[in-house]
Amino acid sequence: MLVKKSLRTSKLNSSKMLFLYRNRDYLASSALLGLCVLVFVGCGKSQSGIALSGGVTFDGKPVEVGQIVFEPQASGKMTVAQINNGTYQLPAERPAQAGKYLVRITADRPTGRTIAADPRSQEDQATEELEQYIPAKYNTRSELYLELTDQTPDKHDFALTTN
Repeated sequence: MLVKKSLRTSKLNSSKMLFLYRNRDYLASSALLGLCVLVFVGCGKSQSGIALSGGVTFDGKPVEVGQIVFEPQASGKMTVAQINNGTYQLPAERPAQAGKYLVRITADRPTGRTIAADPRSQEDQATEELEQYIPAKYNTRSELYLELTDQTPDKHDFALTTN
């Protein structure tokens, strides 16, 4: 009985070896693909970043509604946050990375005038006219820069003025 069992085991082992030999290219490429996925994805770790939040004022008053944009000066992705009641916070799913950023801040406010509806549009209501009241030196011709490092505090306030 021992002889039969070891004969079966050797047949089983030889068939496994034959399978592995015949499929070696497929197995090797599958292992290489798995290794590449682990390297590029980082074994499931999320990308760390720098959480940013803070306040935005214009002539000493909180900016009620606006937008703040952080444009990387080197490689990286632009990050945008909404300003509400004078504060902003970058979304947790898109933290900023270390580096130098050009900061652009925009905000609109009503002028008190209305704009007639476009006759070509389907809407027949007049809309309230809005104006961009933040000076160009803070947006289209921004002079604001922010350098972020791992040691940088994650709260950054921006005090904007008319002049």
